[in-house]
Amino acid sequence: QGGAERANHVYQKGPWVLYMIEHALGSDVFWQGVRHYLKEHAWDLVETEDFTRAIFDSTGRNIEGLIEQWVECAGHPVFEVRFAEKRAEDGGRKLVLHVEQAQELAALVPHFDLPVNVDLCYADGSRERQVVRVRAADSEFELPLTGELADLLFDSSATILCEIRLQKDRHMWVHQASLTEEPALQWRAIDALRTAVLQRGDELAASSLYDLLERSPHPLLRVRAARSCDFQSAIPRLLHALEIDSWPGVRHAAVQSLAKLQLDYPATERLRARIG
Repeated sequence: QGGAERANHVYQKGPWVLYMIEHALGSDVFWQGVRHYLKEHAWDLVETEDFTRAIFDSTGRNIEGLIEQWVECAGHPVFEVRFAEKRAEDGGRKLVLHVEQAQELAALVPHFDLPVNVDLCYADGSRERQVVRVRAADSEFELPLTGELADLLFDSSATILCEIRLQKDRHMWVHQASLTEEPALQWRAIDALRTAVLQRGDELAASSLYDLLERSPHPLLRVRAARSCDFQSAIPRLLHALEIDSWPGVRHAAVQSLAKLQLDYPATERLRARIG
């Protein structure tokens, strides 16, 4: 089993690393390098350095640092993030952002060194991007605020292979879940919304989960929302999803959540039969 888990990690990590390289280089440059790599090494046995060299030869871009950190090293960063607003010396407001790398260090698991996009979302609907360089176990950054802060999005481009443990209030998570053009950020908000419902019975968080379940155009988001609606007040919404959602995975997830809510056995079996 351990070998299978390691293999699964490798196969999942590889595509994401390529995605990060594409984001760092830009799509046009990345695919220029990939085409050159495929042309030069068709039918060859290759190593990672062949890919690195092909990118450099065709584009002039050096990705050795990315390869060293994300391929030759193991693991991924686990970011514990918190922030607070404070008064700046000029009388304005600033945001103090604290980022800790909490992954368990090992011989091949380092403190990662990478730029992170941080978006500040304001009450007037505007959005401002800052880039912070995280490279130590603990880092602190001061970001100027130009309005009333409505939300903070850490790794706002959703490009880093990482875990994010972000401390912010449920209004901010609801805002993040409403970003319909950015499904990866919506995905990241679901666990925090579910926790708010389970721990405090938060109706606003529950409503946000229902919106994802019933209105998201992305089937995988609806599946995740259905799995996360495993609380009593969600039963009518889960039954509704079971009736109307055309995606089998969503209906199956709805049945799983209903079963967790300990509906009587015959009712659960009837629900299972309805989705095949």
